Amino acid sequence: MGIGSKYLIVALDEQILLSVRKGQKALIRFEGKPNEVAQGRVQGTFSRAGQFFARIETTYFPEGVLPGMSADVAIEIGNRENVILVPRKYEKKRKIIIFRNGKSIEIPFTPGLKSEQFIEVKEGDVRAGDKLSEAP
Repeated sequence: MGIGSKYLIVALDEQILLSVRKGQKALIRFEGKPNEVAQGRVQGTFSRAGQFFARIETTYFPEGVLPGMSADVAIEIGNRENVILVPRKYEKKRKIIIFRNGKSIEIPFTPGLKSEQFIEVKEGDVRAGDKLSEAP
């Protein structure tokens, strides 16, 4: 990135490692600065002592951020449009209860891409406009 660039070294799970590629976008939130989001890009992945890492470069660190500080990093590994999303609280059970035509219906689903708050319904009879039950 050149002069003025900064970077983070981010630990990765083995499960996510194979999905991370150079050039992918990343959102960075530093501990103590949750309302300030820096944008970055993956510059590469590597391993050291049996652990896996990604190097994320950015041109912006919030004021007061110092080397070694903690951050939450979200790497965009995919992007889809026109999908049905449900809150992440339904992810483990892989089923939701919806209200359709005045009836409660339990519907199993296959999860797809996920964000911090939502998960894609990749397969399952969930339709736009269905009302979700509040209980996970």
